Amino acid sequence: MSHHLRTQAQELFMAGVRAADPEAITQRNVEARLDQITGHRLTIIATGKASIPMMRGAMAALSGHDVQKAITVTNRENLTDLEGVMVLPAGHPVPDAQGAYAAQTIIDTVLALGAEDVLLFLVSGGTSAMLPAPAGDLTLDDEIAATQALLASGAPIDAVNAVRGRLSRVKSGGLSRMAGAATLITLMLSDVPGDDPAVIGSGPTMEPEGAAPDISSIMARYNLDTAFSGKVRAHVADARPAPVAEMGARDAAVICSNAISLRTVSEAAAALGYQVNVLSEWLDGDVEAAAHLFARQAQAADRSRPMALIAGGETTVQLVGDGKGGRNQELALRFALHSQELAGPWLFLSGGTDGRDGPTEAAGGHVDDTSVARIGDAAIRAALANNDAYHALAAGSDLLMTGGTGTNVADLQLLLLPPVSADI
Repeated sequence: MSHHLRTQAQELFMAGVRAADPEAITQRNVEARLDQITGHRLTIIATGKASIPMMRGAMAALSGHDVQKAITVTNRENLTDLEGVMVLPAGHPVPDAQGAYAAQTIIDTVLALGAEDVLLFLVSGGTSAMLPAPAGDLTLDDEIAATQALLASGAPIDAVNAVRGRLSRVKSGGLSRMAGAATLITLMLSDVPGDDPAVIGSGPTMEPEGAAPDISSIMARYNLDTAFSGKVRAHVADARPAPVAEMGARDAAVICSNAISLRTVSEAAAALGYQVNVLSEWLDGDVEAAAHLFARQAQAADRSRPMALIAGGETTVQLVGDGKGGRNQELALRFALHSQELAGPWLFLSGGTDGRDGPTEAAGGHVDDTSVARIGDAAIRAALANNDAYHALAAGSDLLMTGGTGTNVADLQLLLLPPVSADI
């Protein structure tokens, strides 16, 4: 039964990943905007984990058009040569010198644009880390240290990116201001709650709308006042964008999101005969709370027929140890620990749609009713105390391995519950 459930869960997860196919989605959306592009000088820039397929889709839609320059920046695991495109590597989730070079290359390109130019900017998750461009007197080391502190703080992605915007020349609309009078078209794959364009990739081409985030409250709530150096604290408190004399036309759209993948998983599970319960359309907060949510709902579920409990979003982990893992691996391991008394067979999967969970080659984890016995209760507790979910899951052959998927619309979780009366 467990092997069958694992196969089903993996197939459902990959259906959600395929629903976020960046190449096809980008091609359709660029084709719909050809009237804005035709007759102008065109520059294309794609950044993030899905930048390679997004660039492919754009180039397919623009076959026959004269592209002045095309630049793609992605994480090293997703590097692929593209004809006629400058493909640059960058570090993720922690910025590095290669990302700084890529960011400067983009800055130089954008600053050279004029009113006769169109910039097609394609953004996907991971862009924040991949384009380090320290603002003011900050250094790359300052931005790296601040990013590490943010990632370890347990802050949600919108809070993390609000602070990141203060550290950078390109984030929070920085590239839009640099583009000046050029026409700017931004197409985005969302990996953030609410699909806020100003939060996706820290919004390089998107000026934040509404009230400015309360940075001082974020700093205090997540103990960043002590985690940041004095130099970084002072810059974050004082950073303000410079005004722009002339701004060209701006068009922006979110073309794919976690919600689309979540709906696809729901429909696929229903087609397999499961009664589907969407626990959360954006699951966030600490992984321990998320594990408790799934465990409570599983205990209360009607097991007279097959049930599938699903969610999508992005949880957080507060780092207290020096082990290896990611939020999805830790969530899976915590669910296994909390569900030892759950009746009958079950399978829980939590994975990142990009195929990379934290700084590991695993997409996440999938655990079942035998995982605690196979790994060991004490071993699981020790691993969680050291943020070392990767090695615990590896010991139980419970890592979810997909390889890089070329997309990134946050995470998906699913719990499959066959009827308790089933022949197991």
